[in-house]
Amino acid sequence: MKAHVLASLILASLAAGCVPEFTQPLPFKADRSVDHRLLGHWTAKEDNGDENHALFFRRGDGWYDIVFITGANASAHSNGLDCTIYEGYSAMVGTNWFLSFRARPQDLQNLVKKPDRNNFMLAEYSVTDKAFVLHLFSEDKVRAMIRDGKLKGTAETTSDLVLVTEGSQGIENALSTNNPSAFWDEDRGLNLQRSP
Repeated sequence: MKAHVLASLILASLAAGCVPEFTQPLPFKADRSVDHRLLGHWTAKEDNGDENHALFFRRGDGWYDIVFITGANASAHSNGLDCTIYEGYSAMVGTNWFLSFRARPQDLQNLVKKPDRNNFMLAEYSVTDKAFVLHLFSEDKVRAMIRDGKLKGTAETTSDLVLVTEGSQGIENALSTNNPSAFWDEDRGLNLQRSP
């Protein structure tokens, strides 16, 4: 999936339920909340010349501020850049890294039309010195886990919202007993390269 499409899904998820939402993030562990390999600037260039950026900044509280910029160098008809700031942190479950993130509350206060919720999104990721791959969780896969009793939540087939109400430890337990690909959407991978 193209980076700008994925970023648009992230942006729209609070309003439209494009990815599952979690009332609780993964457990916060101060010694593993910041994966230093993520810090800095990441870029994805598309075939049409568009550029998409992700920037990770460490905060004093052990969380990140995460800036997604989409549509750089986009054609004139696209109305220019989109920029969204999230807050979140990393968590290691077994040998896999995950990101718990949500819109920053202070940014939501400035919106004319405020969303009625600000839940977390979860993603599995891998990172090297030069590459960062992020996989958002799949609505369908998480809906099935709720239906099968593997996670607590609501996932009505008549609703766009897949909401996991499982506690942090329960989410961690589910992740530790399943392969990460059992949660993420194969079509929603974001591939970025380290920007100089």
